Amino acid sequence: MDEYNFYYPNASVGENIKRIRKARNMTQKELGEKLGGISQQQIGQWENGIKNPKIETIEKIASVLDVNIFILKPNITKDEWHTTETYKKADEKYNIVMDFMRVLTHFYGEYDEILDSDGDIRYYKLSINDKPYYITFEDVELLMAYLKKNIPSLIELLSKDYDNIEDYKTKIGKLEQELKAYMQDEFYE
Repeated sequence: MDEYNFYYPNASVGENIKRIRKARNMTQKELGEKLGGISQQQIGQWENGIKNPKIETIEKIASVLDVNIFILKPNITKDEWHTTETYKKADEKYNIVMDFMRVLTHFYGEYDEILDSDGDIRYYKLSINDKPYYITFEDVELLMAYLKKNIPSLIELLSKDYDNIEDYKTKIGKLEQELKAYMQDEFYE
């Protein structure tokens, strides 16, 4: 079901919860259970506008109803948005990607941001030896996940050339410290 079918910018949070809950064929009791034991009465108070859920709760409700938080609360303030886990994860992801792009551009030169029609970054374009390379957020996530998953096995594989794996781990540790220092000096001044 397309969540934008639920987008009613002038509706209250409670009205949005009720409309989407019903569209999902879910009772107030079922929603309360999926939210960790919130009473049916509490759900009813939100839906009828008697009380308003906290932003953290709205985020949980959005997750349970499988919609974006902006569908439930279209008029969310910047301060409220910045307190959500969704924003924090997106911000962390963005920072990782930007750090990755800084490292790449240090070696290969500048990059261009290719934007979509909403003005969001669709992908990055790097030119390496006059050949274009396109990198998306998903590419960076996959690369980071692959590296994180495979670093122990890479250390084991590469350590076969060393008599003592501890010597190699020490060398890796020193390289990691140098990289952190380098990134702080180069990018965070």
